[in-house]
Formats: sequence, structure tokens, C-alpha cells
Amino acid sequence: MRTHAAITVPTTSAEPRRSFWLYVPPPPLFVATFLASMLVGRLVHLAVVPAAVAPLALGLGIVALGAAGALLVSACLLFLRRRTTIIPFGAARSLVTVGPYRVTRNPMYLGLVAAYVGVALVVNAVWPLVFLALPVWVLQRRVIPFEERRLVQIFGDDYRAYQQRVRRWI
Repeated sequence: MRTHAAITVPTTSAEPRRSFWLYVPPPPLFVATFLASMLVGRLVHLAVVPAAVAPLALGLGIVALGAAGALLVSACLLFLRRRTTIIPFGAARSLVTVGPYRVTRNPMYLGLVAAYVGVALVVNAVWPLVFLALPVWVLQRRVIPFEERRLVQIFGDDYRAYQQRVRRWI
């Protein structure tokens, strides 16, 4: 066993099964999905809102991007301060439950979704919103379950209690 900051971290060789999707970092997955959706949009253009109210979509997109940036930066800084990893299959050294982690267990993923939606609103395109289902599905079904099994192995009842207190998304 290893001990870090008053949390005992058991060493174990029985790791949950890794999915292919764990090797695709979420930010590039979101970018690739967005770019693919824009290619479809070149073939069949659909706006989120009519041109008359496009400034509203632009404003909402900018607000979403600002909120996403704040969420992503604060979540990443907490991981840096605690000297733990943001890599899904990396060795977690600390259970972060403060800041945005008091409200959501996945503020980084939530920030990526908010940024994606923000950019879709800024460019006033529907296809990115349709394609958003792909990276969210990958996170929800492949990445997050792996991470949660891993965190239960490492932090046990501390992580289970955190799961009971804080929702996965919002």
C-alpha cells in the first residue's frame, strides 16, 4: 500500500478492462467530431437559429465558452495542485472533491461539452449538436465507467461515498 496525503492507496494488479476509447483523449475526440459535423454541414446546411436571431445564439455561445473555460481551468488546476493525473488509465494519487468536483464528478468532461455547444452556437450550426451524441456516448459508456471502477479500486469507500454525494454530470 502507498499513502498520499492521508489517503491510503492500495496497489493492485487487477485493473478494469481498458477500452479502445481510453486511448483517444477526450479533447481531440470532441474536435474530430466537431470537424466531421461541419463537413456534413457543408453538404446540408442547417442553422441553429434564423439569421434574425443569430446574435442571440452568438451571445449564448460566448457565455457557454466562458463558462466552459472557467470550469476546465479550475478543474485542471485542482488536479495539478493535488499532483494527480487527468489520464483515464493513469495512476490517481488523490481524490479531488473540492471546487467544481463538489457539484459534478466530471467537470472536465462537462466543460468539454459546454465548449462544444458554445462553438456550435457561435458558428450557428445544427450538425455539431446532432453529432455531440458520439463523444458524450463514448464518455458515458466507455471512459467514465472505467475511471469509476478504477477509483473504487484505489479509494474504496471514500470514492463510493463521493459517488453517493455528487452526481456524475450535473
